Amino acid sequence: MLKFWRNPEFVRHVRAELRPARSIMVAVIVVLVCAMIGLACWSERQSILANAEYSAQHYDGAWTAYAAKLRAENGRQTWLLLCKWLFGLQGGLLTLWSLFACAQPIAGRRDRKT
Repeated sequence: MLKFWRNPEFVRHVRAELRPARSIMVAVIVVLVCAMIGLACWSERQSILANAEYSAQHYDGAWTAYAAKLRAENGRQTWLLLCKWLFGLQGGLLTLWSLFACAQPIAGRRDRKT
């Protein structure tokens, strides 16, 4: 067994922060947020497809080919949009978390006047 797993500070952190109920709750919240973002992406793509199909029915011509193209690519475009949103949110949250992690010790030092 690696010595890292027997480190008393790591064991304390695991006991304090990684309790099963807390870990499950965080996982459930993450899955729900991802599902809501996925539904929003799907709704946007369906709206675009519905507008193209409406235009194809009323104006014909190039709109028919455009609607058929959108219908064929709808699934892939929905997944691509979902991935863009998730990667963007991860980048934003990582940036904010890093800024907070760097600012917290500085504020602590100012409070202690060291």
